[in-house]
Amino acid sequence: MRAGGYTEGKLERHSGLPAEVSSLVGRGPQIAAVLEGLRATRVLTLTGPGGCGKTRLALRAAALAASRFDDGAWLVELARAAAGQEGLALALTGWTMSAITGAGIRPDTLAALDEAANLLAAHPDRFAEMIMRHLRAMLFATLGQLEAAETEVGLCWAVGRSGALRGVPAVASRAEARLAAAKGDTAAAIGALRRAADDGRRVAIAMFVPANLADLACLAAATGDRSTAAAAVGEARAALGGRHQAITAAALTCAEAVMAWHRGEFAEAERMAREATVQWHRCRNRMGACDGIEFLGVLAAAAQAAAQDRRPPA
Repeated sequence: MRAGGYTEGKLERHSGLPAEVSSLVGRGPQIAAVLEGLRATRVLTLTGPGGCGKTRLALRAAALAASRFDDGAWLVELARAAAGQEGLALALTGWTMSAITGAGIRPDTLAALDEAANLLAAHPDRFAEMIMRHLRAMLFATLGQLEAAETEVGLCWAVGRSGALRGVPAVASRAEARLAAAKGDTAAAIGALRRAADDGRRVAIAMFVPANLADLACLAAATGDRSTAAAAVGEARAALGGRHQAITAAALTCAEAVMAWHRGEFAEAERMAREATVQWHRCRNRMGACDGIEFLGVLAAAAQAAAQDRRPPA
């Protein structure tokens, strides 16, 4: 990639920086500006609204500039530097997101959420509490601790009762969906994901809409509700609007694989299931990859059973 006079070559892996799990698209001019700024000053600050990609941009620039420094480039997390610092609890809860939804639940996942709860008790922040309650509900539901998950879902809803946070319905409904799925109530989970997608669109939290619809499609496909699954897949792809969300894309491919399986198209279902599993693996989403591998086993057994049924009687 060439941007602003800078040509980006192959990235090397640096031990001081986290590995990149997806490509960075369309940020060439910004990367070039950051690299130019690093040539002119020893301290460079990136500013902008939350979620606009400052950290991702900084990490890519650091990786590209690492060869200029004797000790390379290192990431130093300052979120834990002082209790009460703005965004501290949110940083702690956000850190656990990948652990819950992707890399698996580890002891430090629980520790981070407990630390976030303690910080919020001392320094209340309604937005951070909403995210924390949502993540705790997802965590407990995944662990099978259903009563604890129900408590966290209720507390997540309570954060928005005053109307101070418009995003609560979208976030709390997604937690409700995980809880319903853990209980085996697929219909309730599908309904909660539909509410989460609709509420996300209503309050302009666009990034969560495709993900909720993709999960809805997977659940509907698994129960044989082809029309709901197909409609959710189409709606999710339209909501993406050309944006690439790797984990969402994997879930949509998986839903399409399940629908192909129900149609008896085993070869096509296997192809798409493998594609989804590889996507999840590349994103380091171990839960998704494990689901994909399990589904491939189900497909192999179903294909074998179908082949036996087609054999003429002896």
